Amino acid sequence: MELQGIGNYFAQRRFNTNSVIIDVPAALHFVQRVGIEHEDLVTNALGLYTIETNVKNGKVKFLLPTGEGYITKARPASCAWDPYAGITYDREEVTLCPHNIQVEHCTEEVPGLEGIFGQGNDVEDLVSTETGQRMFADLVEWIYSSMGSDAVKSSHFGKHPVVASAEASFTGSPELYSRIKNTLSICGGFLTMADQYKAQGEANFAVPIAPENTNGDKYTGNVIDLFNSVVAAQPKKLKALISKKRAKGVNPIMLVSGGIFDAYKTHLIDTHPAISDAWHFKLTAELCSRYGCVEGSFADDVLLWDGFWIKRMGIWDEVAADLEIIHHRVLLTVPGNFGIGLDVDSVPGNKGVGLKFDTSDQVKDAGKIYLATNYRMGTSILMKDLCVNASYLAA
Repeated sequence: MELQGIGNYFAQRRFNTNSVIIDVPAALHFVQRVGIEHEDLVTNALGLYTIETNVKNGKVKFLLPTGEGYITKARPASCAWDPYAGITYDREEVTLCPHNIQVEHCTEEVPGLEGIFGQGNDVEDLVSTETGQRMFADLVEWIYSSMGSDAVKSSHFGKHPVVASAEASFTGSPELYSRIKNTLSICGGFLTMADQYKAQGEANFAVPIAPENTNGDKYTGNVIDLFNSVVAAQPKKLKALISKKRAKGVNPIMLVSGGIFDAYKTHLIDTHPAISDAWHFKLTAELCSRYGCVEGSFADDVLLWDGFWIKRMGIWDEVAADLEIIHHRVLLTVPGNFGIGLDVDSVPGNKGVGLKFDTSDQVKDAGKIYLATNYRMGTSILMKDLCVNASYLAA
């Protein structure tokens, strides 16, 4: 049977359970499209991520073409041959980390759920009614959406030291923090790498954000001065590449935390009470044909500054709020410099399994639903000299 927007699933009897299995190609497509891209359509439209799924031996290799240019010279003497080296490739290899999801759901948690799938032990009773099919589709979509949200959060904050340091001052339940910590402790994320480079003294990752220019999650300093300090820290290679991309109509990106975005938006309104359409990022026809948005409509969380797209990273703010930390950041880069390797493993014994649901026939389980899936993911800032970072964190 087909799940709208996801793909096919099939049912079987196995070990006294009703089992529903989502096939791997659909799962891979759904995690990649909905999990990574749907979390932030504008980030996808800006081309921030390079997503690769061609995984072998748990690793993904990103080949980065390089060349110095200046290949033209005066014509040599007759029959002389004095060539320059051609294009070369830098290789970035990312080891993927195993991710696992295990969920169990009691039917009694949703009133009436136990009666909507029909009667008897036939596995197809899981989806034998229209209501049951709809609720099952909702459950599958929620699982994938949750997987995707976790994947995006992990791809940015994974293994960041602040996840451990913030635990002592966390005011919520220990059980919740344990879940947050488990999700964010699997594999290194982009911000973790940026702050590691900062700690190592890489100048382009150590642009200061003064604590006195912050007030909680608000940025109170001069935001234009901050942007200019980030631009001034560009390595030569980044500056040259930005110039070439702008000549082709591609703008570089400044990813910013919410307080900094709000400060820039306030600056625009104070300076230009009627913000010109030219400062807004418009959703493209290609993007909207895939996701159903309105072509030409403005994205609320991205504005132009001096040829740079200023993009609010809501996912950063969400994680900061979850961890109860203060986080301010500007991360300048070019489209495609954030690499994500992604793979959805098969579950041994079930060919092509990406997502598997079981409902128990055991009396003591009262129709409990079990879910499990596995996938692997790894991230990398592909070229560190194509980034500038300014950051301030306080737990």
